[in-house]
Amino acid sequence: TQRLEAGAAALEGGDLEAGVREFYEALKLDPESLLSKARLATLKPRISAEIKRLHRKGIDAYVDDRLDAAIDMWSQALALEPLDSDQVGRDLGKAKKLKDLRK
Repeated sequence: TQRLEAGAAALEGGDLEAGVREFYEALKLDPESLLSKARLATLKPRISAEIKRLHRKGIDAYVDDRLDAAIDMWSQALALEPLDSDQVGRDLGKAKKLKDLRK
């Protein structure tokens, strides 16, 4: 429950990413945790909205040839929903490959 408390504290402090990370860590420790699952389910609309916002910012950065910023935005989006972010993951992979090609 230490992870659940840390997640709740992060959310109270306005840090959605840290809160979600803590709830996922709690699930790793106890995959049957109904409380962790409930907290993540409750946060799903906020998580989805933030993923969309970060994905759009990443696209803008990518179009402006700011690959590091795009990679950062998409990495943050993936951290929020590591199990269900196909498009973000593909975009992140493309940006990393392009960055590697430019080295």
